[in-house]
This record gives sequence, C-alpha cells and structure tokens, in this order.
Amino acid sequence: MRRRLARLTLAALAVLAAGCASAPDWERAGAQRVGDADLAAVYGGGPDGRSASGRGRRWSGSVTAVAAPRPALPHGRLQLPAVSPDGTRVACLTQDGDAARPESLLTGRNLVGTALRVRAIDVEGDGTPIASGGVCWPAWSPDGNTLYFIEYDEQLGCTLGVHDAASGTTRRKGVGLRRMFSPAPRPGGGTKVVAVSAYGNVPDDALVFLIDVDRGVAEPGPPPSSASAGAQVAPVWLNPQTLLYVELGSDAGHASLRQWRVGSDTTDRVADLGGALTVYDAPALLAGIGAPLSPGRDRLALYRPDRNRTELIPLDGDRTRPLVAGSQSGAWWDTRWWALATADGTELVSTITPDRGPGDRGDRLSLLPGRWAPVWVQPTADTDGKSMLLVGPGATPDTLSLMQLWLVVKGE
Repeated sequence: MRRRLARLTLAALAVLAAGCASAPDWERAGAQRVGDADLAAVYGGGPDGRSASGRGRRWSGSVTAVAAPRPALPHGRLQLPAVSPDGTRVACLTQDGDAARPESLLTGRNLVGTALRVRAIDVEGDGTPIASGGVCWPAWSPDGNTLYFIEYDEQLGCTLGVHDAASGTTRRKGVGLRRMFSPAPRPGGGTKVVAVSAYGNVPDDALVFLIDVDRGVAEPGPPPSSASAGAQVAPVWLNPQTLLYVELGSDAGHASLRQWRVGSDTTDRVADLGGALTVYDAPALLAGIGAPLSPGRDRLALYRPDRNRTELIPLDGDRTRPLVAGSQSGAWWDTRWWALATADGTELVSTITPDRGPGDRGDRLSLLPGRWAPVWVQPTADTDGKSMLLVGPGATPDTLSLMQLWLVVKGE
C-alpha cells in the first residue's frame, strides 16, 4: 500500500510539474490584466489580416494586455537601460553625484561619476559592476554575447569597452579616436566590427568610423556626400555590409538619412530629413529607440527633437510617417504596429493606416497608462503571448520601475 501511495504521489507531482512547465509566461509571472480591446479593430479582423466586415472569413476576438512588475533598476539619469536581445539581461548606467548633462555624451566631459552594471531583469539589486568612471553608450551585440561601451580615462583617453558576457571579462580598446559616441555593433558572424561617430576637436567634425574590435583598429567609414556636408551621426546597420546614418548639413536644415555599402567610395541618400537638426541633437535621435529598424528592415524610426516626435522613415523613398507630438520613445511591435510612448501612456499604433484624428481609436490599442518607455520587444512573429519590457519613473530619482507586458489573443 505504501509503495502504491508513493507511486501515486510521484505521478501526481509529475502531472503538477508538467502543468507548471506548460503554463504561459504571463501566468508564471503573476501578470494582471491592464486592458483589452476588440481584435477586429486592432488587427484588421484577425491573424489572416482579412477584415471582419469584408467578404472574407469573418473572425473576431479580443486582445488582453497583462503586466507584471520586475525588480527596479538603477538609473544614472543619462541614458535608458540597454536590454540584451533575448530580453534576459539589462545594462544600466549609474551616477555617483550630480547627473551629467546630455552634451556629455558627445564630449565625454562630466562623466567621472558614471558607472556601468549588468543585471538579470528578474533579479533584485543593482547587478554586477562592469566599469566605473567615465562610462557611457552601452550597446549589446546582436547575438547578445558582447556588451560594448565608451569609456573616458585620464591615462587611456577615450576607449571602446568590450565586455564578454560568458566569461565576465572586460577589455578596453584604444583606437586613436579622441571622442566617440553612438556605437553600433555589426550583425552577423565573422570579424567583430563596431561603427561609431568620432571626432578630434569639435563635435561638428564628427564622422563615422569602423572599429575592428580584435585588431583594435579604426578605419574611415562613409565619405562625406559633398564638400558642404556636416557631421555623420546615429549609425545603424541595415545588414552586415550596409550602414545607415544621418548626415547633417554645414548649417541646420539640410540633414539627410544616407546609406553606405562598406568599401564603397559613394553613398546614397535615402530620405531628406529637413527640419533644423544639429550635432547636439545626435544623442536624442535614438535615445528612446533601442531597435530603430522595423522587423522587415524596410523602415527606420528616429526621434526628432526639433519636432518633438518620432518619425518612421521608409527606406524605399516613400513618404515618412510622423507620429504624435511628444512620442519621444517607442519600439516596433511587429511589421505593422509601433509601441508608442507618450506622457499619458503606451499604446500600439498602426503604421500602415493613416491617423484619422484624436477621436478615432480604430487603429490603436491602449496598453499601459502612465509614463512608460518600451525598451525591448520579444523578437517573434507570433502575437499571442508576445511581450515587451518597459521602464518608468522609480520610487527615487536614481531608480527606474521595470514592467513586463504581454498581449494575450483570444478568438471567438
């Protein structure tokens, strides 16, 4: 009898374990519902994309947003945390003393008190210290194996920090560039390359360079498009051989998004940005946009500080899609939807249908009220159970609240 009871107990435990293992991520995290909407209005009639009111197969359902808090993050009040591509780790800048000013990201001045830490998103505490003093611009490699950053040191000058996530070791690479900003690690295997904007004396002279990480060598990037071209800023890799970047004019008002194939002696203009951008706007262009390329790699998101809004720029020459005023941060949810953050809340906004005015909510889905900035979206095409990480104001100025949000799709 005892053996039989033991077998039954083990069998029951196995069933319970299997049930726990198969529970959705949001249930294991204890997520609570924060909102819902009609799926026909949000997804155009369902996963097959056919309209619920059209002649295609009728389909309706609901989308429920559920969220769970994660442990608060340290915050240096200079740059948002950088989340690893798999969404499991986060790199945070901390600040000892008064926070540095935004122009410090261009010049390296007033960064003595900044430090860099890495922590799992679901673990309490400030995390593991990586570098202390003069640190800025953390950026994960696309495979998540390496964390790069810029560091200023009185003896070494400006260096590229290279932290290996597996071994926990950190190296500094001096490459002969006096000031560096906006590091962009190249995707794909092979030689590790990081694109940076760099200059010697004044930020207006900044040009894009390519750093061979293993050799510790910086080589010139794209050539200026003309004799009157200004600074080259905000590099973003379209693919392992093609780089996108913003080229400013010699005076404000002539900025353009350009494309350069590595090794070519010419560049192509992708879009005329207009406006009145200067080099001191450069740190803000991608400050709240961790992954600016759309999943289809056919559009680029940039924040325009001169217009106080995010703009979605097609790479095929089509018309730019401006988002609402105050949309300073956001993320691509998928090829059709942008997670837009404003002072009032975060919502999904359709990127392929026109904005018909504030009274029309048919192409929007409210996700989370309050001030939340999306910093990571799960890289999967499946909508059901997909999640994002958002940061908001913390209990103190030197902390950020961290929230994970899922969308749960239910058909009817």
